[in-house]
Amino acid sequence: MFAILDFPVKEGQLEEAVRVLRGALAATRAFDGNLGAEILLDDDPSHFLLLETWESAAHNHAYQSWRLTPEGATPGFADLLRGPFVMTEYSVSPH
Repeated sequence: MFAILDFPVKEGQLEEAVRVLRGALAATRAFDGNLGAEILLDDDPSHFLLLETWESAAHNHAYQSWRLTPEGATPGFADLLRGPFVMTEYSVSPH
């Protein structure tokens, strides 16, 4: 399954937000059930996307819960955002 997270970034903070998130992706990629995580950019400096690939929605939900703990938090990242991220989960259509 895929999770796409859309992060709304404060004006002038895109580069710093991406830098901070890149540092946090090692833990994402090492989390049980993660198959990959990539930052996606376009020409809009007010947001960026994170594309995560998971073995299952349950793996993603466990990861999201972990990120809400002190051990899983990314210090300073929320300060770079205009508000909460929006996550959309997708499953692959059967052939």
